[in-house]
Amino acid sequence: MAAWIRQFPDGKVFGSGKDDTCFRRLLISQDSEEIYLTVAECDSAYLSYLIDDEQSAVGEPSFMTMKQYGPWRTKNHHHMEHLGPLVLAFTLQQGLNNSSQENPFTGPIFDKP
Repeated sequence: MAAWIRQFPDGKVFGSGKDDTCFRRLLISQDSEEIYLTVAECDSAYLSYLIDDEQSAVGEPSFMTMKQYGPWRTKNHHHMEHLGPLVLAFTLQQGLNNSSQENPFTGPIFDKP
């Protein structure tokens, strides 16, 4: 998770100032017939810690917190009926957040050689 956040540090979800900005990531994972959602949150100080190789030890240490939800069992239709709207809501929210920005599916990863 830390490597993902360091590689793609965008993801600001709330906060107006530098100190109160929160970054959030959703990881959807599957283990056999179970699906889990993991939400990671960190602030700009933690992001600076990941990116800045020569950061000084000034101020309070910052940490990332991760909360795991699940499991949802893929063979249980009630679980899938519950999980589906959660993933859809997240997807729609991300679309709203990115609507004023560039297409998120551009850049070196998606460009054809």
